[in-house]
Amino acid sequence: MRPTLNGILRALLVAGLLATPAAAQMTGPGLTRPAVVPLDFLRRSGKDAEWLGAELARMGFGAEVAMTKEGLEVQTLPALKAVNRIRAFAYLAAQSLKSPYLDLVVVPPGEAPVRCVTLFPANIVPSITAMDFSRESFPAAPTDAAPTDAALLDQRRVDPARQKEYAALDREAFRERYFDANGNLRDGLSSLNSDTGFIATAFDHG
Repeated sequence: MRPTLNGILRALLVAGLLATPAAAQMTGPGLTRPAVVPLDFLRRSGKDAEWLGAELARMGFGAEVAMTKEGLEVQTLPALKAVNRIRAFAYLAAQSLKSPYLDLVVVPPGEAPVRCVTLFPANIVPSITAMDFSRESFPAAPTDAAPTDAALLDQRRVDPARQKEYAALDREAFRERYFDANGNLRDGLSSLNSDTGFIATAFDHG
């Protein structure tokens, strides 16, 4: 049985070394091969690998991740999405750095929840912090002191109809068509940076 991340991390703390992965395990839903996530993002929020292991275990992903020399090896798409969400939210703790897109569900007063993708999360949820990654939704701030930018929220709503254009592509096909080997948008596709359906699909594919 593959050791959990928590167990590996305890061994690392004692030995002062990074462990290599245990025997291979069949990759879970959504990933044709394990993904490796670098852990340099942890220092942005003043956290370490042990903290990350505890959070992932609390979220139910402890058995789906393991430490390698390259970073965190992730076996399933749900676990990858959880790690990448923590990674994106960590930028909120480093105010000198530009935040990447965040995927938020916002609930305006008296309205249905709204999924939005934004580079300016604090304009939509003024109280948002790096530790809010596990929240499923955020209320739109009703106060004059820290109001939600309603126009920005409306602009960054995810359009389900746009997402349908990408629905036929699985994760590998989506990445191959739109991104290069370094994970950057291919040349000539910069207009997709404003396509909320495309960005939401990228989140859904981890």
